[in-house]
Formats: sequence, structure tokens, C-alpha cells
Amino acid sequence: IQTFMKEQPREPLLNNVWLPDLQIMTARRGNLYVAMKGGNNGESHNHNDVGSFIVYADNQPLLIDPGVGEYTAATFGKNRYDTWTMQSQYHNLPQINGYDQKDGQQYAAKVIPNKILGRLCLDIAGAYPKEAGINTWRRTVSAMKSGISVTEDYELDHIAQPSRLQFLTTIKPSQSVRHAVRLGSHTIDFDANQLEVSIEDISDKLDTLLKNIWGPQMYRIIFTIRSPKTKNKIRYTIR
Repeated sequence: IQTFMKEQPREPLLNNVWLPDLQIMTARRGNLYVAMKGGNNGESHNHNDVGSFIVYADNQPLLIDPGVGEYTAATFGKNRYDTWTMQSQYHNLPQINGYDQKDGQQYAAKVIPNKILGRLCLDIAGAYPKEAGINTWRRTVSAMKSGISVTEDYELDHIAQPSRLQFLTTIKPSQSVRHAVRLGSHTIDFDANQLEVSIEDISDKLDTLLKNIWGPQMYRIIFTIRSPKTKNKIRYTIR
């Protein structure tokens, strides 16, 4: 007992967490931490963010969820989803055939069962409107020693316009090689034959509250899918 009493209290660092009722997975591998959520878009204080994930590296935010800015009349009114922080296009999510996710409890993910710790596979097709023409969109996030591996495995019933993968960060992105986006000392590695990258400075969207949380800068990284095929599999890794 005396030995336990002398132990200094500290926050537990759990390698793997799965909360099935909330469809939340977290995993820690080395200096990388990932958290991913499923659920639905009718939850309390909802944002349209089914299937989104965040990544911390070296105990600092790398790919982020912006959270919510200063409350206004619109925050809890009928125009809630006109606010950019509520929209899926400003979370780490796909925009599919030009469509973003919809709000409402019926717009939800389905968990694809697996027995591997630190991995979550969700079919997020149900979070988008029928007009998006999505048969399945299976997003698998895996925490590995080599990094956070992500697979986007999808089947659409048509192509209306190129789909995009969108990510938010407060670190100014750069691209010195064709197959990687650099975020400080870390990278998002991808197949340049599959994806075309562009970077948007969205700092002008930040209000005072968000600037106090994140600092003055925020960026959106957009990977546009090159393939015109309705069935495809995209892989990329955060290292």
C-alpha cells in the first residue's frame, strides 16, 4: 500500500479504446495518436462529421476538428448548418460527387466488424444524401507502427464530379515532392497517380474564440480523386 501511495498520479495513456455505443475508436502508436467517430448526424450539439478522424503527433494537433466558434443566434437555430464549423466539408471527410453530409439522425455510419485493435472501418455512405449516388464508402483507419493508414474503398452509381478528401490543420502545409504533403516534421504520403492536392488558407473564417484556441492560421488540404471509375480504393498514410 505504501508503494502505491508514493506513486505520482498521471494521466493514463491507453493504447487502444473502443466505445461501441458511441462508435468512437482511439489508438496510440509511438508519437502518433488517432481518434475516429461514427455515430449519426442527429446527436446532441451535432456537427455533420460522421466518419471524421483527428490525429495528434508529438502531443500536438496535426489534423484537427475545428470545434465551434462564438455562439450566435444561428448556432441553435434553423440555420445552424449554414455555419462553416458545422459542415462536413470543414471536417476531415470526403465530399462525394459534390455533396456534403446531411444533418439528421437517419444520416449515420455502419460499423464493419473487425478484430484488429486500433482499427475502425465504417461505411459512411448513409451520412450523405441519396443524390450523391453512393452505394458504399468504406473508410478504414488503422493505427500502425509505420503511421496512421487510411483506406477509402468506395463504389458509386455514377460520377457527377470528382470527389475530394478534405483535411484541416493549423500547420502550414508544403509540398516539395509530388507524393507527400509536409506538415512540419510529419507527412501525409499518398499516390500522386490517384490524388491531386491543393491547399486553401481558411484563416479568414476564424472568429476570436477559434483564434484563441488554434492561433491565427488554419488550412484545408484537399485531395481530389483523379480516377473517373465508379469503383475505386484510395490509400494514404500519416507519418
